[in-house]
Amino acid sequence: MAAGGFLATCNVGGIAGRVFWGWVSDRWFRGRRMMAFVGLGATEVASLLVIAGLEPGAPTLLLTGTAFVAGATAVGWTGFYNSSRPDTRRASPRASRSGLPPSWRRTPPV
Repeated sequence: MAAGGFLATCNVGGIAGRVFWGWVSDRWFRGRRMMAFVGLGATEVASLLVIAGLEPGAPTLLLTGTAFVAGATAVGWTGFYNSSRPDTRRASPRASRSGLPPSWRRTPPV
């Protein structure tokens, strides 16, 4: 039962992470998305290392916080990536180059 709660916390962190990393990119890095990706990646690695190092019986608050941060990075990066992809493309075919890869990536489950 507790694992489901941590998974839900991870998903809520993913939702918050999409907004947070966009804000970080715009405010701290002045729209330089690749620099924000470095911060996102470093935070993701750190949160996953903390999870890997947790002992059985770790405090629930620590587990919840770590699950939230891991979700904000390991789950939330996709929204940030999708919004930053057009910035790295040439201007003319930007829409097709930005929209086609996610379409192909999501086609097999259908």
